[in-house]
Amino acid sequence: QQQQQQKKEGKKGKNKAAMGVKTPKGTRDFNGHEMAVREWVLERVRAAFRRHGAVTIQTPAFELKSTLTNKYGEDSKLIYDLADQGGEISALRYDLTVPFARYCGQHKVDLIKRYQIGRVYRRDQPNITSGRYREFYQCDFDVAGTFDPMLPDAECIAVLVEILDTLGFGDRGGGGGSDGGGAAGAAGGDGDERLAAIRKSKMTYVIKLSHRRLLDAIFFDVCKIDGAEFATVCSSVDKLDKEPWDAVRAELLTKGVTEAQADELGKVVQRSGAPMDMVTQLRSDGVFDDSEKGKAALAELELLFTYLSAYGIDSVCSFDLSLARGLDYYTGVIFEAVCTKGDVRVGSLAGGGRYDGLIGMFSKRPVPSVGFSVGIERVFTLLERSLGEMPACAIDVYVASIGNDLAAERLKLCALLWRAGLRAESLPRTNPKIQAQLKKAQHAKLALIFGAQELADNKLKLKDLSLGGERVVARDQLVDEVRRALAGGI
Repeated sequence: QQQQQQKKEGKKGKNKAAMGVKTPKGTRDFNGHEMAVREWVLERVRAAFRRHGAVTIQTPAFELKSTLTNKYGEDSKLIYDLADQGGEISALRYDLTVPFARYCGQHKVDLIKRYQIGRVYRRDQPNITSGRYREFYQCDFDVAGTFDPMLPDAECIAVLVEILDTLGFGDRGGGGGSDGGGAAGAAGGDGDERLAAIRKSKMTYVIKLSHRRLLDAIFFDVCKIDGAEFATVCSSVDKLDKEPWDAVRAELLTKGVTEAQADELGKVVQRSGAPMDMVTQLRSDGVFDDSEKGKAALAELELLFTYLSAYGIDSVCSFDLSLARGLDYYTGVIFEAVCTKGDVRVGSLAGGGRYDGLIGMFSKRPVPSVGFSVGIERVFTLLERSLGEMPACAIDVYVASIGNDLAAERLKLCALLWRAGLRAESLPRTNPKIQAQLKKAQHAKLALIFGAQELADNKLKLKDLSLGGERVVARDQLVDEVRRALAGGI
């Protein structure tokens, strides 16, 4: 009885310990199947960045607190401060853009097209089901340097559209993901099957566009709102894609905006539509006739829309005057990719804009810049639902033997396939049963099966595990035969 009681108490202790083991709030672990989705997505994102000639850089996961201070408006309160260890006061990076600006200023970079994929940290209220975490990945693309107006801005939007198309959002179609062979190249038509699965979910997107100086014109010149209230009014207006105007208007009145100002603001910020149509309509209605700043911003957007039309992507864009992205550093064009499913708004997938003054905060000279960040965690969450459980590891060939004392021969064949750049695996047992090997081979495309007699004859059986066909191949032709089977079946 005493031993039984000790066992019960031991089990209770273990269960109690297990209950206390968890990830911190706003973070999560990812199993092999979930990581397969993430790697598939990131591979396609990287490929799009590289197709446009971008180089990649890396910056530390934490920065001096002074680097991050006063860059994020009301969201600065979400920065994760690190405990003072008796040295420099630091904080975890909030995004990748400010560290990029610091990098350019510190290293005197005044011309670069760069991408960066890394983790960032925000002390926000997490919502795991919608893909909002405290630790998450961002995928950034930026062009820094002096160029002719709107050309880099248009390319950034084109890259963003290309990424969303290649990930299966919308119905425009999209190319493949990999730009350099390897595992993705060997994967054959898996990408097309996955895209078909994603497109069945009928998720679409729109790129909402506006201009920071147009917001200035609306608030100061058209509506006569006090400049001191700009940031807080922006944060309210930016909620229009989630809340009705009446709710936003009520919030504005609590921030010192008069009823007359709020009504005038509502007439303007609720306008949206096809880019060129909106430009024509705003000019026809004379909305910015008394604002030089507004007329100049409208002319820049008109030029941008011309370039977007040349790229063939203006049909997925909307000129939306409610777009008021909250970051303090934007100076020109601003844009956001919003995902919808039917009539339901799913959420923002990406956002960016022009920030000509940010790099100048870290150097003696300003460097004009424009870029965007993909909210990749939300993309992961949406695609996980569409793709279901992807294989944790896709193998080209599973090497299996029939009979005893053939472990070394399996290793030789695996080594041959690896040297040829093919993905191969075998069961790490000395004398495994063939049934056990084929059960483990379910994530492979092909099985290579042999026994002692096949080795003596230099003949091996190659079996298609998806379609069921099989054929005998010569050992010295194995690599060519495997590649042929992967490309077109057996």
